[in-house]
Amino acid sequence: MTLGAMTAGVPVAPVSVAYSLQSQDHERIRAIASLVTPGAVFAEDADRFGAALDAVGSVPAIVAAGERRGAESLDEVLATVPGPAVAAAFAAPGLGGEDPVHLGLGRRRACSTPTGCCRRTSR
Repeated sequence: MTLGAMTAGVPVAPVSVAYSLQSQDHERIRAIASLVTPGAVFAEDADRFGAALDAVGSVPAIVAAGERRGAESLDEVLATVPGPAVAAAFAAPGLGGEDPVHLGLGRRRACSTPTGCCRRTSR
């Protein structure tokens, strides 16, 4: 999923499974989602990750196993035939012809809330 998105020029921000399964309030998931404004989220299992998917609100979901109202199954996504836009994105340098943007998730020294650190890489 990650490689496919990156190949198509779509930025990706992987999030720790622990934020999804061990949290009771999913505050970190909401904080990360507010930083990156996801266009979609992926979960391996609709049931196990249901509470975390609920935490991101109305963001479209893609699930590999199980069912979730409004979510697309990974099998449906994988059955999609790539069009010319994907080939063009694959051939273009960086994201959409620009320098790539990398999102690093970490912690501020004086704060336990995850923060986003965006930087452009030089060629």
